[in-house]
Amino acid sequence: MIMKNLLLKSKTLLNVLFILMVTLTGSVTLLTACSEDDDTTQNLSNTWMKSASDEVELEIGVRTPVNLLFKDAVAEKLEYTCTSSDAAVATAALSKGNKTVTIEGLAEGTADIKIAYASSALDNLTATITVTVSKPSGDYEAEYADNGRWMKAAVEKAEVNIDEETPVALTFSDDEMKALEYECKSFDEAVAIATGFSMDADNNKIVNVKGVKVGTTKVKIQYWKPLEGGGRRIIRCLSDTIEVSVKDRLAGATMTLAKEEMKLKPSEEMQIPMIFGTEETIIASDYICTPSDEAIATAEVKEVEGKLFLAVKAKVDGETTIKVEYNRNGRKNAALSGDIKIKVVNGLTRVLTIGNSFSQDAVEQYLYELAEAAGQDLVIGSMVIGGCDLDKHWTNMQNDNADYFYRKIDRRVDNGEKKETKDYKLSQALVDEKWDYISLQQVSGKSGLYETYTNLPNLIAGVKKVRPDANIVLHQTWAYASNSTHSDFKNYNQNQNAMYTAIVETVNKAKSDNPEITMIVPSGTAIQNGRTSYLGDTFNRPDGTMYYHLETTYGRYTAACTWFSALLGDVRHNTYQPETVNDNQAKIARQSAYAAIQEPDKVTDMSRYDPPISFESPVYVDFGSGKSSSPWNNVTISAATVPVTLVDANGNNTGLKLTVSNDFENYEGNGGKNEATIEEIVFPTAVWNDGLLVKGENAKGTVTISHLDPAASYNFMIQVARYNSNNMEARKSLISLNGGDVRTVQQAVSTTAPNKPTVDNTTTFIGITPTEEGLVVIEIGAGGTLFEGRINSLVITPILND
Repeated sequence: MIMKNLLLKSKTLLNVLFILMVTLTGSVTLLTACSEDDDTTQNLSNTWMKSASDEVELEIGVRTPVNLLFKDAVAEKLEYTCTSSDAAVATAALSKGNKTVTIEGLAEGTADIKIAYASSALDNLTATITVTVSKPSGDYEAEYADNGRWMKAAVEKAEVNIDEETPVALTFSDDEMKALEYECKSFDEAVAIATGFSMDADNNKIVNVKGVKVGTTKVKIQYWKPLEGGGRRIIRCLSDTIEVSVKDRLAGATMTLAKEEMKLKPSEEMQIPMIFGTEETIIASDYICTPSDEAIATAEVKEVEGKLFLAVKAKVDGETTIKVEYNRNGRKNAALSGDIKIKVVNGLTRVLTIGNSFSQDAVEQYLYELAEAAGQDLVIGSMVIGGCDLDKHWTNMQNDNADYFYRKIDRRVDNGEKKETKDYKLSQALVDEKWDYISLQQVSGKSGLYETYTNLPNLIAGVKKVRPDANIVLHQTWAYASNSTHSDFKNYNQNQNAMYTAIVETVNKAKSDNPEITMIVPSGTAIQNGRTSYLGDTFNRPDGTMYYHLETTYGRYTAACTWFSALLGDVRHNTYQPETVNDNQAKIARQSAYAAIQEPDKVTDMSRYDPPISFESPVYVDFGSGKSSSPWNNVTISAATVPVTLVDANGNNTGLKLTVSNDFENYEGNGGKNEATIEEIVFPTAVWNDGLLVKGENAKGTVTISHLDPAASYNFMIQVARYNSNNMEARKSLISLNGGDVRTVQQAVSTTAPNKPTVDNTTTFIGITPTEEGLVVIEIGAGGTLFEGRINSLVITPILND
């Protein structure tokens, strides 16, 4: 002790000298220093802590408090530790505030309980209590056990989950025992903790156990009876132990946000589905949502009809990433967390089409590029099943069938590339974006049959249930090419104009009967407009011989221009033009679309936009229902009621248009089999054997060729024939051009040699100049004794100037 005091005095003297040197010189070279612990030790040398008793005797199962004594408040406020030399014999615990140490006897024997200052070993702040534990004297539980009193846990084992409290019911011999105050304690609070007691709805007393981490431990429930003179004794018939197993119910659980990126307009709200890979219950309050820039957008997790959604609210233009973090009671789980990039865009337009290959033709090519060229931000979604009608769409909606190809185009997400997902559902597509427009359409062959639209109201209602703010659009599809062999063309008598008219009338009626429809996109009218141009009836690709899908360049471009005009504005001056579409075709497409928006229910003549026509090779035309191969242009009555665009001998589009008056009927032929060569032109049997026919005295029909160059001259060879006729006077065609002289040409082709047409069955008009409008009108009159007029074929040859 003397040495210790001398050391403290020496340190004090050094400190005084140090202060004096700094005061006198203003600086000092540090030779030695005293640590903070040394200073603390020095300051505590004059205080102390003691136990009120150095020895304690107690029995097994008894707890007794021992008071601690302090010299002053300095000693009392220090932090102390409490340890047992033999925890199997006795344990001890300091009370809050360090006023007492509670010692519990566990087994016969002796143990030292040491209470010491936690930061440093100082004799003046250390106390030792020697505890002697003996066997209980007498039956201290008799008053309870002998009277049949007890407390037990309802279960021996309990499973709890991390971060969740699980109630374990306690049972009692009587209400008096239930009313006693019990203690509960976990053997390993790193695994589970006992949070206390409560009463359930049935007035049962329960102990609440909360999981901390995966593992096992025990929770002990005990009653300690107060003893006279202080201390408490455990009553073992009123004690029980529960084995606790802590599980992680979310082990292997995952959460995926249905979207990685999302576009919204300012002030819009959007619910994004959260997809969970677990059947365990997860609630909205388990999540914390943090945006990287809350000025752009904010979010929170909400429960809607038993499912969790991320509810995003956009604010102003910009980009932000929202972190969606699982954080239950401070416990995080990366597998149940995610993030989403939100782009808030002013002027955004989002359109979803629910259709078939016709909607694919219309919106999946060129529409996005048209919008981009106009500086418009467009998102396109296309739900496609080939040949799908309204009834099947409704069935798929009802049954949530995953039968669609979902194709999406979004520049800000996929750089404008089309992204396809197979086996998609309407329910998924409807929530994929906050769609501004959702389009429906009937399958092409039924588009003009109103009786097939019975499920349209159901589809509209189903769409509106999910997207109540979306504009419902009805897509007006196009009529087939005049030479189409599609089986549904018979619904319109194989007549293109009849099909077009039926579609317009039916779509208009559907809109009228369903006021939720806010817009019709008149693609059908735009295509019909284009057919009046020099491009003629070439807007469909062959598809074998069905000619019903759009031609892939200017055909699809025309439909895309129509959608652009309907959704985003005037397309006429849009700068986007596919590389495969030339300037003349692009102009026709844009003008056709614009005119369709202005006059959606009628055809507008586009010939005013046709380029000047010039061609060098002959043009061959075969009239009649039979089909001839290239280089012949095939013209039937049904095909020629609208202009037919003619190609030359090399298959090049000439821009010439041919129409036939309604006075003709098809003549099927009468068995001719031999090929004929007249003036070095080969006429296959399929060309001369059938044709167009007018019958009756004074009967006449006209064939009109337009878009000819008024400054050019042409030769017109006209061939007429009726096989199996030896009567040269019975049937004659009366032929004139542009109201000129009438020529009489015999039709008879004898069944005897040469058994095929000859020069007598033809007439050639040399050096014909078209009218100022570029027209040549061929008039066919009925002559002969039977008054029949025919035209089987026509050859137009331009006269080339050297």
